[in-house]
Amino acid sequence: MKRHRGMFLGYREVLVTGGTGFLGRAVCRALRDRGWLPRVMARPDFGDRIPAGVPNGCRVTLGDIRDGESVWNAARSTDAVVHLAGIFRERPAEGSTFDPIHRLGTRNAIEAARAWGIDRFVHIGVAGAGPDAPTAFLRSKGSGEELVRRSGLRYTIFRPSILRGRGSVLEASLARAVRSSRWLPMAGGGELQCRPLEVETLAEAVASCLDRDDPPGAVFDLEGPATVALTDLLGQAATEAGRTLRLLRGTAPASRAFARILTGAHPFPAGVEPLDSLLDRSTHQGRGLQ
Repeated sequence: MKRHRGMFLGYREVLVTGGTGFLGRAVCRALRDRGWLPRVMARPDFGDRIPAGVPNGCRVTLGDIRDGESVWNAARSTDAVVHLAGIFRERPAEGSTFDPIHRLGTRNAIEAARAWGIDRFVHIGVAGAGPDAPTAFLRSKGSGEELVRRSGLRYTIFRPSILRGRGSVLEASLARAVRSSRWLPMAGGGELQCRPLEVETLAEAVASCLDRDDPPGAVFDLEGPATVALTDLLGQAATEAGRTLRLLRGTAPASRAFARILTGAHPFPAGVEPLDSLLDRSTHQGRGLQ
């Protein structure tokens, strides 16, 4: 067997930032099944505990994506970097905001890869991201993606649509929506649709690309095979919660304005910024996996 710099007990090592999250756990399982040893970077507050949900067969190293030195240490002796770290909702009181994680964090991951001569870099973007995107979330993701494009590394970028699966932001937001109010604003007359991508499908795509010779700078816009109305997803969530949900149908601006009113009154599902991102992302179409 060819020996790699990150070989440990017969496995090739790959740094996975964001490996403790919803997508990260699925990616770690897929990497492990393909003979990679995921090195998961976990926040220092986890201490000696392995974060819940991290699959067996992973190594855990403490670090913060916003701290360049800890990312540099985490990347040492690995053969690839899979950069998943990101947030969907800002929590300023906890020091968790979009720009330091999506832009600075991506820069730190790129610089760590360069420092150790790791040219294989996989980045998870998002459909609709870019400098002119209508929300801070999408703009910050776009700035991180642009850093990857200019990095000089042999990168692959995946830009998925809304991810679906147990524990996803979509599922959690829908559950919070039906619990927080029996009335919910819905833009576009309730006709907004999306093509959710199953998290395991994306995880397998990420893991498999490390074993392929994709052309440098490959970018994949991915979406699920079926078109689903957001009203149907909300109805399903309400049924599972045993609640009756009434939708206030209107334009997107009206829905956002009503969401701000609800946010001030009581916890709205995921807050205004994620609502904006969800509304905007539902209008972007990607390519289904073949």
